[in-house]
Amino acid sequence: MPQTQPDVETPQKPKKIDTAVSPAKTEPLSPMGHSTISVEQRSQPRGLWGIGRPKTFMMGGLCLILIGGVVYFLLEWLEIPGLNEQLDRLEGEVDRLEEQNNVYKDLNKQLETTSKALNSSVVELTVQVDELEMVNKDLQSVSDFLNETAGQLGQTVDEISDFLGKQIEANKALVLGNLENTMKQRIMGWDCSYGNLFASRDWGSNFDIAISAQDWDEVLGYVNENVLEETCLSLSDFEDYFTANSVQWPKWNSKNLISAVSAYSTAALDWYFPEEGETGLTHTDWAAASYDCQQLTTKFTYSLVSS
Repeated sequence: MPQTQPDVETPQKPKKIDTAVSPAKTEPLSPMGHSTISVEQRSQPRGLWGIGRPKTFMMGGLCLILIGGVVYFLLEWLEIPGLNEQLDRLEGEVDRLEEQNNVYKDLNKQLETTSKALNSSVVELTVQVDELEMVNKDLQSVSDFLNETAGQLGQTVDEISDFLGKQIEANKALVLGNLENTMKQRIMGWDCSYGNLFASRDWGSNFDIAISAQDWDEVLGYVNENVLEETCLSLSDFEDYFTANSVQWPKWNSKNLISAVSAYSTAALDWYFPEEGETGLTHTDWAAASYDCQQLTTKFTYSLVSS
């Protein structure tokens, strides 16, 4: 008996979609219902990465504290052993060097002073060397002279000594004679210049008229500059001399002034260069003063010749 096959449902073909149908004929879309979209209001200011500012400050503070702790830990961990002692030692060395520097400054000042003193000494020594060279030349001249005149002087030391002594005395007399002539030239002729200088004054053109009190200092200044200072005489001593001889010169006019200056300076010259038997300076006095009246131990005063 033939087996009957089971009934197989024939699949239905899918319906064809009519693409020609107008979209308007399709079922209309239902309108969407109105829904309210809530937007969160961002009224608060936002900080870093969108976080609120208070939270940002808190996080920043925590970060700073954390960083400070890390730094402190690193500094303590990396601290060089004995660094403070080394710093203290270096500070001590700096102070010591400053003290040494001050000492060197003082030494430098002392060396500068010493250098200046040495320079002055060198100058003085140079002058002395020049003087010694001159003395050496003089001695050489004396030696040459003695060699040339040995035959005339004789061969004995006494004869040579006697000759040199006479030459020295003659030289002293010559020097004093020249000094005396020089002083006389400074004294002579000053009254001619006096008349020319004060000719415009009544007492300068007429020597008998008294010199006015306001002009007396000017007159004495001229006498001091042209006569007294040139011969190492004192102006105050001359005024005392003029006053003390008021009987001889009662009137202070040009005539009596010239006479008083002449008498005073002549007395001084007689004391400077006395004749034999007179009172005054000797060759020894002048030699001790190096023939310079400024260096005389005893200065001239009219009291030396008035007694």
